Amino acid sequence: MKSTYSDVVVVGAGPAGLVLSEVLARAGLGVTIVERQTDPTQSSQGALLQPVTLDLLGRLFGLPHSMSDSGSVVGIEEVAPCGRIFTGYFSQLSATPTDYAVNVSQGELRAFLLDRVLRAPSVTVRTGTTIVRLDEDRPGRCSIVVSDVAGDRGAEILRSSWIVAADGKASATRKLADIDAVLSDFPHRLYLLSMPTPAAYPQLIRAHRNDKGMVTTVPGGSPGRTYLFVHTLMDDSDPVALIADTVSAVRAGDPRLAGAAVDGLAGCRIVDLRPQLVHTRSWRQNGVVLLGDSAHGMHNIGGQGINTSMQDALVLGAILACGDGDESIYRVDEFEGVRRPYIEGLQRAQSELGSGFWSSDAASWFAPRFEELSLGQRDLRTRLAALLAERRGCPRR
Repeated sequence: MKSTYSDVVVVGAGPAGLVLSEVLARAGLGVTIVERQTDPTQSSQGALLQPVTLDLLGRLFGLPHSMSDSGSVVGIEEVAPCGRIFTGYFSQLSATPTDYAVNVSQGELRAFLLDRVLRAPSVTVRTGTTIVRLDEDRPGRCSIVVSDVAGDRGAEILRSSWIVAADGKASATRKLADIDAVLSDFPHRLYLLSMPTPAAYPQLIRAHRNDKGMVTTVPGGSPGRTYLFVHTLMDDSDPVALIADTVSAVRAGDPRLAGAAVDGLAGCRIVDLRPQLVHTRSWRQNGVVLLGDSAHGMHNIGGQGINTSMQDALVLGAILACGDGDESIYRVDEFEGVRRPYIEGLQRAQSELGSGFWSSDAASWFAPRFEELSLGQRDLRTRLAALLAERRGCPRR
């Protein structure tokens, strides 16, 4: 059986796996990316890139963006039946790297990141490839057996010092490594709809909360479109009833959008997102490290899944680039110790908002969290900024 070696095998060519691969390549490490899809850029999902993540992607990849881009967002408003209860602008945050966030197509983002990663001679991308089994998982001495999905090639052994599982909430790598995980469903439904953006509509995310559910409007990455995330307790998905509830939910707090929604949502495609959280007992099992959704899959609320995953990738890449000895193992576990309480607290908060909706004794959900959602975990901000400064001045070797 053919055998090859690289310093790190990354399973999954999503944004987190690609950020990790870029960090490792800049440190001179050899990376093999294993991706099940033949074209990992084919994704219909969106990605709300918070200011801290825009800074990461700008410095590390040269991602072009500006406040005038389609899908740019300058802040968030939270609206309840009693009126507006919170407004936050990114420009008002101290030390914010940008005054805006950007909602982009994840397919376009992946294509951009993959193009940059493929320019590194030390990176190999194996698309259309699946993991058959995990043979060895000792740090410094790992091996997996892979095969192409189409079955045109025989099985191969990939040897490495580390294996990083960045293959999503249903991670096959996590299962092969025998890392226990619990996937928790929500008791409500989450739907995604889109409609034409009303003329001169503000560049704001608006969360409309009421006792029946919540409708969050997000400027779209597609020019002239606004996306609506509809949380509802409805057990059925009748489009007519769903659209009526959507219009009703936003009518009082956003009459201009509600007026446009009457015509704009008629006949539109409704996507059932089915929110789910991932909880694992550990983010590392010997030489297998979980990254992003495979470690801590999140709800769509707050746009934190993709943002926290890429921030994790930056830190993890810097740790693995330091070697494969006991010190690296300690630092991986140390990072989890700092990061996990914050992530789990955010997951609990997402569950509360997504399932609780509005009541007379409710308070703003976004007000106490706006800064950390925008700028990242307070305990890690200095570290993230330092790592980005190092990576910016660190050409690939």
